[in-house]
Amino acid sequence: MGEDFAFPNRVLIAGATGGVGVHVVRRLQQLGVTCRVLTRDANRAAALGVAEIVQGDVLRPEDCRSAAAGCDAAICTVGEYRIPKDRPIVDGDGVINLADGVAAAGTRRFILVSSLGSGESWSWLPFFVKGYFHAMRARPILTAKTRSDAHVRALDLDWTILWPAYLTNRPMRSAPLLTEGRAGGTTSRQAVADVAVRCLASPSAIARTLVVVDHFMRVTLRRGGLFELDVPWEAWPPG
Repeated sequence: MGEDFAFPNRVLIAGATGGVGVHVVRRLQQLGVTCRVLTRDANRAAALGVAEIVQGDVLRPEDCRSAAAGCDAAICTVGEYRIPKDRPIVDGDGVINLADGVAAAGTRRFILVSSLGSGESWSWLPFFVKGYFHAMRARPILTAKTRSDAHVRALDLDWTILWPAYLTNRPMRSAPLLTEGRAGGTTSRQAVADVAVRCLASPSAIARTLVVVDHFMRVTLRRGGLFELDVPWEAWPPG
């Protein structure tokens, strides 16, 4: 696939040691794309294999600008699971800093892994899903994502925002479903990574906010058909 489509030469990945990020790095490595990783923990990032490691924090704007310099694209997979008590939520300020740093570096392509529940999608989430977010006290994270999503859309970038549903570690068995309408259920982390990487070489995804769900979630599709990327899905090599 990498030989048939114009993938970037060097991609910055923020959140590379997280559940989605490790899959992003793995897939880019399979395609022969140079990975630059912005991480707070260089020792943990060393387990990713061959990658350029930049130690830094997305909450520091200067770290974001430095990390983005010389990259052709960026994929942001940062996110919180709990509300921090002593610092801003990275889903808000961290994403904004990274997007601003990418723009300042002259890098055009920016893929943001956000979440269902951000922005207008909150209004059509099922009641029990909203209840889950409130029970987990995670609503401020979605508020932060709403703010950073809007910030990314306003920048002069070739952006794509991905809204996955409930994330799982289930292996990706076939092509994930994409829509600009409504869908829900589950999304494997590997599927999110697959879509994020294919978006890098898919001009059709520029300036799009795409809901990503597992292939067996077709029954949840509402209002709007499936969206197809320029780069077709293919199974990943094992390993």
